[in-house]
Formats: sequence, C-alpha cells, structure tokens
Amino acid sequence: MNLIEAIKQNNPEEVCRLLNLLQSDPDALKKKKIDEADTEDGRSSLFWAAALGYVHFIVALGQAGADANKPDKQGTTPLFIAAYNGHAEAVTALSVAGADVNIPIGDNVTPVYGAAYNGHVKAIIALVAAGANVNTAKNSGLTPLIIAVLNAHVTAVAILLEVGADASIKTKRGTALDCALRGITPKKMAIIRLLEAHFKQHSNKIKAAAVLSKEAVLPLPNRTEQKNRPILPQFLCVPSASTVDANDLKKFLRWVAEGEQDKAEAILKSNHKLTLMSGDVMDLSKRTFTDITGFQYAVWALDWHMWTMIRKYLSDDDAREQAQGFKTGAWVQQHGVHANLNILIQAYQTTIDLQKASKYTESNTAWVQQVREAQFLLPAHVVNEYCHPTRAFYPLPNFKNAVVLPRSRITDEGEWFRALCFGDKLGNKFAVYRGMRLQCVGWSGAAPGGDGGDQKTVSFLAVSRVEQREALVTELKPRPRSARRKPYNICLLQQSCS
Repeated sequence: MNLIEAIKQNNPEEVCRLLNLLQSDPDALKKKKIDEADTEDGRSSLFWAAALGYVHFIVALGQAGADANKPDKQGTTPLFIAAYNGHAEAVTALSVAGADVNIPIGDNVTPVYGAAYNGHVKAIIALVAAGANVNTAKNSGLTPLIIAVLNAHVTAVAILLEVGADASIKTKRGTALDCALRGITPKKMAIIRLLEAHFKQHSNKIKAAAVLSKEAVLPLPNRTEQKNRPILPQFLCVPSASTVDANDLKKFLRWVAEGEQDKAEAILKSNHKLTLMSGDVMDLSKRTFTDITGFQYAVWALDWHMWTMIRKYLSDDDAREQAQGFKTGAWVQQHGVHANLNILIQAYQTTIDLQKASKYTESNTAWVQQVREAQFLLPAHVVNEYCHPTRAFYPLPNFKNAVVLPRSRITDEGEWFRALCFGDKLGNKFAVYRGMRLQCVGWSGAAPGGDGGDQKTVSFLAVSRVEQREALVTELKPRPRSARRKPYNICLLQQSCS
C-alpha cells in the first residue's frame, strides 16, 4: 500500500508508518516521494487528504514538507478542492502548511469562489482568515458574491458582505442586486433585504449575526501572519462551544465515564469539538466530576484505551492545555489526581494476610466488606478487564497490548454494578473473583483461597496504567517557545501508532 492509498482508506497507522520510513531518506528524495502523484489524475497525497477533509493527514504531510500548492493535472490545488468541498478546517490546515489561498484554477476561479458557489460558510470564513481576496472575479466577471446570490446562499452572501465583498461590481448579468431580483424566491427575498441594507449602510453593518446563529463557525487560526490581514467582524469569532450540542456533550462524557468507547468515538466522529468542551458527569461508581473534559476524565480513570482514542481527535496543543488541569481540576480535591487502585490491592492483601493467619472468618468478612467496596469504586475500564469475555486473569495478561479492549461489564451474576447475588448487589454481600476462570464469578461471603492471583493481576494493571499516565504527562509538558518540533510531533497519527 502506498501513501495515497493509505490516505484514501483513512488508515492512520499505515500513513504514519510510511511517513516515518521517509524520514531516513535524503531530503530531496523524501520530498519527491511525499509529493508523488497518482498517474491517472496527477493528484498528490496532500490533494487527496484535502479533498476528503482529513485534517490529521494534512498536518502530518505539511510537517513532512509536502508541497501545499501542487495542483493535479487539471490545475486544481489541494486548497481549492478543500474549499469547494466545504472542509473548513482542512483549509486552515493547508494555509498553515503554506498553501496560497488566492491561487485560482481554470477560468480564474479562486478558492473563495468555489466555496461561495456551494454556500460553504465555514470555508469562506477560514479562507478570509487566511488572507483570501473575496472580490477576485473569474474571467466571465462573476465574483464570489454574485455566484452566492445566483445560487441563493443567503448566509454566504451575508458573510461575504460583512468581510468586504463589493456589491457594486457590475458584470454582464448586472450587479449582485440585479441578479437577486431575477427569479424571486423566499431566499432571494432575504438576499435582496441584505443587499438593500448594505447599500443604505444601515447602522454601517449588515446584521448578519442572526443569520449566522444556526451556522457552525470555524475559530480563527492562531498565526503570527494574521496581523497584516483583514480583521473579521467580532461576531465571527464564536467560541467553539457554539458548535457543540449540550446533549451531545452529556452523552460523550457519560460514555467516556462508563467505558463505552465505541459510542464515545462514534459521536466524536460526528463532532470532534466535543473533545474541547468540559462539563459535569457522574461515573458508574456514583462519583461526580465537575468541569471536566472527556480526555481529562479518561486520564483520571487511568483508562489508557479511552484516552488514546480521544487523542486521535484532539490536537497536541489542546491536549497540553487540558493536561494543565490534571492536578488542578475541580475534581482533584475530592477524587485525587487519578483513580486509586491501591484501595482494592490493599483490600486483597488484608484477606490474604488473614487467611495465612488461619483467621478464615475475619478473612471472609474482609472479603465481603473491603474488597466488594473497593470493587464498586473501580473505573469502568478495570471492570472491563475483569469481565473480559475471552481472557482470564491468569496467566498474567499483557495490559500494554494495544488490541481493542472488549467493553463488557457482565459477570456470571449479571452486570457488574447491578448484579444480584443472594438477594443483594455488589458492595453489600459479595465480591467478584476472576482468577483462571473464563467468566467473572460472584462470591458470596467467602474469600477465595490461593495466593492472591487477582491481587497480582490488578497490581500489574495499576503499575502499567500509572506508567502510561506518567509518560503521557511527560509528553504533554508545556514546551519552551524556542523548542522546535520534530517531524510529526503534532501529527495526530503518531498517537494512533503509539
């Protein structure tokens, strides 16, 4: 599989592997391979990443030195196809990678024109933020504003007017207002009102904020080159919260806290900005966390599988920012810096010590009272390890294996937190034992014999996850401003391959 095929298949592991292989090549050869295009259309790997809106690939290829302006055989640039397809964040990523936002294709059609043609508001905003000229006309004289009018894209018209589109430009079809007056429809009427208000300079501004209220707006990129570029209206700089539905955030945080990784990733695929938002959540052990992000909860819970998944949708800079709350978050004072698996490990040790002392009644009491209480407090991913459908606790599992963790909470008495045994739930009359068994087993008032196999396994799991958390914290330490990034350090793919 070559680089283009890996990108088309959205295969981050393979793309990461191929890019890392290129690091050993001489610079000239590496660039040639990265910019290599398919033979049929002459489209490079970066072109395909732009066309499909794969921002993580664009960032990686940009870091590797890919030519952000390399056109295909028809002259279409990666940035044009990203804008035409409405991939606003891809537009921003390409601009950061060095793409010229004003390079036209064919009949002098600019990326802004392509975005306006399809009414892609977010793409228009991203282009303007990157320095695009909104008044460049194609050879026939049509401007981005006029094509937006002809295609009845009301919000696109409002945005273009607000960022400086010239409504007085006259073409063979007349001005933008002349075009709006042909074939009156409800949308054209809304455009006419916008244009009339513009010509009258009503309050010196088009009141487009109301029109925008139902549109998702891309935040402006953080680039030093912005200082000489046109300043966008304040209402365009909407916080990312405006693109996140409150119910979706609740679902996302709950699924993260309950270990429902597939559900959490599914909703992230529809809106990865959920990774940026904090909220309140109660986990399965009835602990409440306030003002916490999904990433922060996963790290608190030591849920390596979950935080690794979330990082695919979270930039390194955003991850570093959230890492600042690992020790200072509102939840830390009540629940600690991270989940404490030592409570369960010590409870196991108590039962073992009492058994060795032939104090079997006391051992059984400690099993029911201490072990079961500690098991009720376990984060979901530890419960998932206990309830793994095909793997026992002995022989000792490799908890650093990146294979998918089955997210089951089923014991032989039912779901972990709701199972009934001898008329009561976990935490009241029984604790759970795994050992060499292929299924979890609920034990009633007696501690299992043996040499503490579950304790050894939980101890190894705890050590593994704490080490992974410490490595993450080290990785996410704020970098000195003068520090140069190594290739792919900001690449989301690197997280997928770790």
